[in-house]
Order: sequence, then structure tokens, then C-alpha cells
Amino acid sequence: MVEALRLNGVPCAAQFHSHDLDAILTWYETSGFRRVVMKPALGAYSDGVGICESKAEIAAIFERNIGRLNVVGETKDEYVIQEYLEGRHFVVNTVSVAGRHFVTDIWHEVNHHRGTQIIDEYADSVRRDAPDFSVLSAYVHDVLDALQIHNGAAHTEVMLTADGPRLIETGARLAGGIDYSVVEQCHGYSQVSVLADSVIAPHLFEARQAACVTAPARHARFIYMNSQFAGTVAEQPHLARFLSVPGLMSIKLTFAKGARLERTGQTFGHPGYAMLVADSPQELARDYAHFRAMETSFFCEATNAGADSEWEHAA
Repeated sequence: MVEALRLNGVPCAAQFHSHDLDAILTWYETSGFRRVVMKPALGAYSDGVGICESKAEIAAIFERNIGRLNVVGETKDEYVIQEYLEGRHFVVNTVSVAGRHFVTDIWHEVNHHRGTQIIDEYADSVRRDAPDFSVLSAYVHDVLDALQIHNGAAHTEVMLTADGPRLIETGARLAGGIDYSVVEQCHGYSQVSVLADSVIAPHLFEARQAACVTAPARHARFIYMNSQFAGTVAEQPHLARFLSVPGLMSIKLTFAKGARLERTGQTFGHPGYAMLVADSPQELARDYAHFRAMETSFFCEATNAGADSEWEHAA
């Protein structure tokens, strides 16, 4: 993927991939990079992904994961080592028709690191009139052209660095995990509705784009639920407490009664996801703080466990 960008003159990160740990370590030693990202060539979520600053950390991630099955049942038989991109993390969702690309929505991802792990916190929708929107859109158009994604949906992750946008990865698919009904409420359209229109009436694609560009937009936040508690869930979790959060539009859990819940970061994925919508950034911040306070007591009761003092939750 990155090599396709390089061949087409699209700015991209330095990287190397191999089945062999010694080859990966040699590349690291000669690259000049202090911090790198290790990730399986095939995978999903953050399964097998780590931020490394030493040969020992690189070797530990490689040896812990190589040869094992990933979350979709494929063997992790090759690793990619890539320069760590300093900057702000964005997700860009698109729909394309005959090589014409339209960015339906962009999200600014916020996360923090604990050791070599990446802990996702939330993602904020980026307004279409924001300067970042046009910069990221132009870059992703070039990425899609280089990858020869001419039709359909795509989900692209980009790091906006001091030197400009750099691709993390692109999937020729719809965005996963998101509640599209909330996106529709926020923007008046979503990647799903634009994709459906592009299939039913591709000749109206440009007119549809114009209508979307002028649609009003509210502020939305996608929340990755995080648990600092671990334990077996004795009772079916009740979500009623979260109804007091004014801007809460959607919430779903990925566990149920009888499940073993681990501290977030000790397994891939998250115990749940939620979405907020508000009329201002101030309202969004208020509702987010309210939600996180409720979340702490929710997981404490769900697991009937005490807090782990090693947990670090970034504000």
C-alpha cells in the first residue's frame, strides 16, 4: 500500500516488511528512527500493533504475535515496521464513482500510549469548513488514485504531520463501528447514504456532492469506552444511567452477562462504543465529561472489582 504511494509520488512514511526478525531489527538499526510502529501485515483493530523505542520492544511484539491467528482467523506471518509519524491522527471516509472521489466525513482521533499499547479515547467530527478538511481531502484523493480505488467506499487513516499528511492505511470498505444514523443526524448524510445513492444513480453523484457540501453540520464525538476494571460480569449490564447525558445519541456494548471483562488495552477492541451530538464544542466537552464519570462507576459495578492503580486515563 505505502509502496504504491511511493511509486506514484504521493508523500508517505518510510517502512520495511519481513517474515524475519533479524531483518526487521537490521532495518531499525540503520533507519535512524528512534520510535517506530510494529504491525502485522494482515490484521484488524490494534491486534499485534505496538509503538516501540528499542530492539527489545520490537522483538517482544514480533515474538508474541508471529505465527498466531489474528482476529479474523488469518495467520500473522509477516510484520511491517514503519517510522512513527508525529502529528494528529485523522480518519477520512469517502465514496468514489468512476475515479471521482467525495469525502463524506472526517474524524480527529484522540488516543494515548501505555507502554507499547495504543489506547483509543474518542474521535471528533471535523467540520467541512475547517482548514484541515481541505488539506486531508486533497491528500486522500491522491491516495485513492495511487491505490486505484475508483469506485465504492473507502476508510482511510492519515497522520497530519509537520511535513503534511501521511498515510497510515486505507481499507476499501465502509467505516466500521460507527452508528450511521447519528452521522445522518449530525450532517444530514453519511457514507452509507452517499454510497447507496452512488450505486442507484451514479449519474447524480456530482449533484449529490454539491448538496452535501452545503448541508448544515452539528458537532459529534465517537467514544471508545474504556474499563480500568477487570472481572466476570455477573449481571446483565444496565445502560439507564447514561440517559442523563444530554447529547448521548447511541451506545452499544461488546460484552454481556457471564463474559470475562479485561482492563482496556489487555485485549484488542473496546468494551463498548457511544456517540454524542451537540450544537457547540462546549456542550460536547460537558457531555463527554459526564459520560466518562458515569462510565467509571458502570464498569466498577459490572465487574464488581476495584480500580487497578496502573491504569492511566488521559483527559
